[in-house]
Amino acid sequence: MSEQSTNDVAYRVVVNQRGQYSIWFVERALPGGWHEVAIPDDWLRGFNEKNDGGSSATSKQRCLAYIETVWTDMTPLPQ
Repeated sequence: MSEQSTNDVAYRVVVNQRGQYSIWFVERALPGGWHEVAIPDDWLRGFNEKNDGGSSATSKQRCLAYIETVWTDMTPLPQ
């Protein structure tokens, strides 16, 4: 998939029971054990302000930036 075509794809942030984060296509069903994470409105406002209103930022960029903010310890939680 080209970078240009990925700009039109909608993503969401997901997390599993072990605290591992990822992004997932909005139009696809979540795999077992994964749950969608609601990105807080205040975080989105801050992201948009830092990125020229967010108009040029893709859904993927927003999701990855949020994960970078909240997933500070990549060690998985025990099962």
